[in-house]
Amino acid sequence: MEDKSIKTLIVEDHPMMRKSIKLMLDGMKMPIVYDEACDGLEASILIKEKFYDLVLLDLRLPKLRGTDVAKIIVEEHPKTKILVVSDYDVEQEVAMLMNLGVVGYLMKSDADDDTLLMAIKLILDGNKYFSKGIVNIWDDFLENKSKGKVTRDVKEIITSRERDIIRYVCLGNTSEQIAAKLFIEVSTVKTHRNNIMKKINGKSVIDLFIYAVQHHIINLKDDFGISEYN
Repeated sequence: MEDKSIKTLIVEDHPMMRKSIKLMLDGMKMPIVYDEACDGLEASILIKEKFYDLVLLDLRLPKLRGTDVAKIIVEEHPKTKILVVSDYDVEQEVAMLMNLGVVGYLMKSDADDDTLLMAIKLILDGNKYFSKGIVNIWDDFLENKSKGKVTRDVKEIITSRERDIIRYVCLGNTSEQIAAKLFIEVSTVKTHRNNIMKKINGKSVIDLFIYAVQHHIINLKDDFGISEYN
């Protein structure tokens, strides 16, 4: 029988906040099951061990930053939806998380039970949710991205797994071959490839190849025996 439960990970270092979130989840009329992590390192271990449909992620975490946890989630399970629940709203960090693929950002000051419940439902239905103060950053980010003005730090959030996939693609491997080499599902490889093309604003493998050369993911001389690149 197919397991239709919504697997959720709560990543929050404050016990009272974790307790509040768990009580809210317990009251939802949805088949939600959850694990919890009190620091970034514990969260990263759980993420590497199993798949979660949804991660509720604080950013100010001991042992490993929330932004680093988000990168691990995207690298290991690109289909997992990330809802940041935090009081941290530095614009550059928020924009980086948005470019990484975070689909929700809820300020803790706004995170009453009703609002958190609404945000979770919207995200699980394939929508995005941002607190009022974050909406302005999101709008600015989209505008800058459409104009090609996204800063280098934001635009180039390529994870180590994505670098591996870029390299394999440029070396002529199919998605099936890459999946076998990395011991992941073919669908996961395809999701990574789609995310990579969005991040680099690429339209073809040629764009990916140029990006890989410019960012030293492949070496024309070592990998292809080409001594010069014009």
